[in-house]
Amino acid sequence: MSVLPDRDGQRIVRCSGEFDAETLAPLKAAVDTAADLDIDRLILDVRRVAFADSSLLNLLLAARREHDVRLVGLRPRGRHPHRPGRLGTVSRIMCGAR
Repeated sequence: MSVLPDRDGQRIVRCSGEFDAETLAPLKAAVDTAADLDIDRLILDVRRVAFADSSLLNLLLAARREHDVRLVGLRPRGRHPHRPGRLGTVSRIMCGAR
């Protein structure tokens, strides 16, 4: 995971690897510090996320309280049918009003 320099009230986070309760801490820190710095928009590039469980979904839903959260690079549904926890359905959940 890497955080690009904040710019124009937005933070871009490039996520990679797997996200579950044991590996979520660096992303949570990036989200938490964005709130401290009055970042309005949080953009998460999830192209390189191999797996995510409900811990990531919970973090995204919580982040919506403070930020305009955008997800970039979601995989089409069904690309990894053997892996539970894919992000393909998260966009429907995240698209509602804040």
